[in-house]
Amino acid sequence: ESYLACDPSFWWDNQYMNKLASETLSALPASGKTLFISGREGPAYKGMGITTMDSIFKAEAPEGLHWRFVAYPGETHLSVTLKTFYDGMKYTYTGYNQQQVEFYPMTGTILANKPIKVWLLENDVANLRYTTDGTIPTEASKVMEWEMTLTGPTVLKVIPVSYRAGNSVLSTGTFKAGKTFPALPKVGSIKPGRLKYTYYEGSWDSLPDFKKLKPAKKGYFTKDFWIESLPRKKNFACVIEGYLEIKQHGYHILTLNSNDGSRLFLNNELLVNHDGIHGIDGLKSYIAPLEKGFYPIRIEYFQKDGDSGLQLMYATPDSLLKPQPLPFELQYSR
Repeated sequence: ESYLACDPSFWWDNQYMNKLASETLSALPASGKTLFISGREGPAYKGMGITTMDSIFKAEAPEGLHWRFVAYPGETHLSVTLKTFYDGMKYTYTGYNQQQVEFYPMTGTILANKPIKVWLLENDVANLRYTTDGTIPTEASKVMEWEMTLTGPTVLKVIPVSYRAGNSVLSTGTFKAGKTFPALPKVGSIKPGRLKYTYYEGSWDSLPDFKKLKPAKKGYFTKDFWIESLPRKKNFACVIEGYLEIKQHGYHILTLNSNDGSRLFLNNELLVNHDGIHGIDGLKSYIAPLEKGFYPIRIEYFQKDGDSGLQLMYATPDSLLKPQPLPFELQYSR
C-alpha cells in the first residue's frame, strides 16, 4: 500500500518509466496508497529523471493517492537514503494512531444560549479532523484545533485521518441539550468528609449487578482510607455513595479514570461509563450545568487484575481546565 523511492534512476532506458507513467498513471487504482519519492537538489534531480516524473504526477496522479516529491540539498546518491527512510515513513504514517484521541470534556449537557468549550488533551497527532453532525471525518473535514466552542447539541467525532488505507481509532462525544441539574438545598443527618462504600469480592470482566451480590464489607472512604486500603488488590468491586456539595453555580466538569471498570452517577443519572477491562488509559469526563446545593453521587467500580486505581476529579466554572481531586470537605454521607 505504501512505496518509498530513494533517488530513483528514472533516466534508465531513455526514461522508459516516465513514458509508462504518462500512459497508465491516471488509470491505476490508488485509493489508500502512498508514494514518497526523493532526489538530490540541483542538476542531479533533473539528471535522474525525477523532474519529469514530478511533472507527470502533477498532471496525472490518480484520485485517492497521497504522494510527495522531495529534493534534498547537500546529499549524495547514498546519503539521501537515510533522510528518505525517515521522512518517507513519517509521511506514510501521517494520521496513523491506534489510540483514541482524547478531548475534554468528552460528553455533557449544554444549556440554551450558554456555549461550552472543548479542549484537546493532546495536540501531537497529525492530520486530526472533526465533524459536528455525527458523520465520520474525512480529509476534507475541518482540522481539529486545541480549543473549540460548542453552541448547542452536538455529536462530535474526531479522528486522525490516515494517508494509508483505513482510518485510525474514532473518538465520539455526545453533547445534549438540557437544563441545569436540580440540587437539594440541604440534606439531613449527613456528615462531611466521607463517602459510604459497599465492598464485594469476586471476579468479573465488567461491572456486576450489585443488587444480586452479597456485601463482604461496608464502611467509609475518608482522607486517610481509599481504594488501596480495601482488603483485596484485585478481584473485588465496590459501590461508593453519598452527596457532593456544589458551592458555585455554572458548568462543572466531572472526570473519572479507573483500572478496571467504573461508572459515575449524579442525581441518579449516568454521566460517565468507563466499564470493562482496561488500565488507567484515559480521562472520561462530563460537563454539567449545576447549581449551589447537594447532589446524590454514586460510583461503581470493579478491579480484576493488575493494580487497582480509581480517580474522581472535578473542575469548577472558574477553572474548567484545572480538574482537581474531589475535595473531601465537599463529600457527605449518612
